[in-house]
Amino acid sequence: MSDGPPPPVPGSRIEVVERDERLVLRIPAGGPRARSIFWFALFWNALSWAVAGTFWGVAVANGVDWNLKPAGGQDGPVPWFVLPLVGLFPAIGVGLVIWWSKLRFTHTLLFAAPATGGEPATVAVRTEWFGRERTRTIRLEPGDRAELEVAYEENDRPRYRVRVGPQEEKDRTLAFGTAWADDEVRWVAESINQTLGVEAERFPDDAPGAPPRTAPVAADANADHPHVRTGLDARGRSIVEARCWPGWPPGKRTLAAFMTVSALAWWAALIFIAVRALPDAGQAGGRDLVGFLFLVPFALVGMMIISVPVAVCRASVRTTIAEEGLILRWGVGLLRYTYRVPRERISAVVVWENFGTVRDARGSRPVTVAAVRVDPPVKLGSHVPLSLGGGREVAEDVAGLVRHRLESTGWRPVPDGL
Repeated sequence: MSDGPPPPVPGSRIEVVERDERLVLRIPAGGPRARSIFWFALFWNALSWAVAGTFWGVAVANGVDWNLKPAGGQDGPVPWFVLPLVGLFPAIGVGLVIWWSKLRFTHTLLFAAPATGGEPATVAVRTEWFGRERTRTIRLEPGDRAELEVAYEENDRPRYRVRVGPQEEKDRTLAFGTAWADDEVRWVAESINQTLGVEAERFPDDAPGAPPRTAPVAADANADHPHVRTGLDARGRSIVEARCWPGWPPGKRTLAAFMTVSALAWWAALIFIAVRALPDAGQAGGRDLVGFLFLVPFALVGMMIISVPVAVCRASVRTTIAEEGLILRWGVGLLRYTYRVPRERISAVVVWENFGTVRDARGSRPVTVAAVRVDPPVKLGSHVPLSLGGGREVAEDVAGLVRHRLESTGWRPVPDGL
């Protein structure tokens, strides 16, 4: 076997134990996805346990109403069906903690060997989680290979994992790598195929780690698309801003409108229930604290329903062209993130044709954005996006404007980058 492909990126978590006659890889636990799940699980558990604990504390102090009889005042017993209802949210939190612990503490050892001496090719995956080991081994037939399959979708962008062997035959297939980084998933699949000595099918352009497919763009001083705006900041520097409503590509506006209307209807129903309950609470001699807390988890559900369309309705990328380079500010809802690209690293301004994929009722199609090619690559990769959506027209307008403004500062593209 040859040396095989190098590690996907400097500092990759993958450790190559052996890759001469066979392939042995060790993938340690953790990673950026585990950290993001940790913070989400922490927030969910803190909120759900606080609400559920309040209800359970009132139930311990005042008892449980098993017959659903009306309480005579605010200190009456808690209806029995409230306890399992509020307990559902902490149960989900426990599941999130278990999921996070598997991502954070599961170590993986991958073994792949080609067919030799009449023995079939073999692929094995051993995972260890808090001392509990699980090993899965399959024997492959000629022509079997490692492929990428969609494990789930995140913001309409497919996330892949590795599958070895035909999916329809459960005793001859393995799927793994759901929690790995995108470039690690692709590199592992390519390494397995090289070890097995098979020619893999071409991976899709939107697969993790696929090289960007770009097209050159000419400098343009004017913008034609209404979603692209230009101007000057307080220091007199040129600004190019690409806005998109909603933040995702076209095809999801109906869903955003439906979620918004659903959330408003949900909250209207809760307000109606609360207003109707106020006279009864006043006649009982005080405020109905238990009844108010009972509405809290339902109000949170409405907040989660509406948070998605609210978050994406103001998506934008603002590019400031300065003497030292580009200052990018990505905005989604109320969130902002600023990143600087030094001018000496920018080799070209291009249209990135396979930035991602969007799926709707009309099928699947690629997402095209404006981008700058950087050399050497920065922490975001070899290409940095200048727009989030809006189609090829927005991408071409933004790329043309940014290139024109950069050239006015004395920047020139690298000839090979054109």
